[in-house]
Amino acid sequence: MATQRDTRGQKKINEGQREINGALCYVDWHAIKAMKALTKALKSAGVLTDTQLSEVKKELGLAYYTSENVASIDPPGCGTNFLKKEEDEEEDPAVVRAA
Repeated sequence: MATQRDTRGQKKINEGQREINGALCYVDWHAIKAMKALTKALKSAGVLTDTQLSEVKKELGLAYYTSENVASIDPPGCGTNFLKKEEDEEEDPAVVRAA
């Protein structure tokens, strides 16, 4: 049987984890923003083709989608809700499945 002290301790742990997950999302989003800027520069310089640019944008979209879910109440990695892309799934970055 959990005591009041145990409940407060778990709440503090949960709050701390939410803060960590939120901060990790911001790290991801800043990295994704930087990669998008780099991708745009590479496209402007003629280094990337339209097809390559589309592939990079698709993967960055999936990275953002997955990162956004890390701060949810049931984040990826907890239980069976880990979001991942299957090798043979559609090209749409929103297409993910729960493992």
